This record gives sequence, C-alpha cells and structure tokens, in this order.
Amino acid sequence: MLAYQIQDTISEGKAIDLDQIADWLGMTYTRIKQIMNLLFLCPEIQKEILLSSTDKIQKITERKIRDIAKEIDWQKQIEDWNKLLQ
Repeated sequence: MLAYQIQDTISEGKAIDLDQIADWLGMTYTRIKQIMNLLFLCPEIQKEILLSSTDKIQKITERKIRDIAKEIDWQKQIEDWNKLLQ
C-alpha cells in the first residue's frame, strides 16, 4: 500500500514531510493526506483489500473506504465494511 511506503520514506528520513512527498509524486498535499488516512483502517480490512480478488471489493469506491477509515472504532469499521460487501 502506498501509504506504508510514504510512512517508511518519512520514518527513514528520506523525506522531510508529506509536502515533500506530494511534490515528488506530483500530487496535492490533500491527496497524500487522503492516502495516509487509509492507515487508520482496521488491519483486517487492509488485509482483505490487498489480498482479495473478489469483484465485490473491486467495485467499492475509494471514497467509501475513506469514510470507513474515519471511524476510530475498529469493530464499527468491520461492521461498516461488511455492510458494503453485502
């Protein structure tokens, strides 16, 4: 996931901050922040997104996934995720 690569780049001191990463990637700071916020997804959901090849997951929009990431309770995230998959 790109968010993990960005996080590692900053942690390793290869970049100063998200602004620098955004500049390197030709993206806006806001877009980079949206990507980074996906790290707040429950690890179970991240795993399912990355490893699943089902059509249901491919049809879920990024916007809906970002909405789930806004929920801080992982159990609630899983409930919302399961509703999307139905």
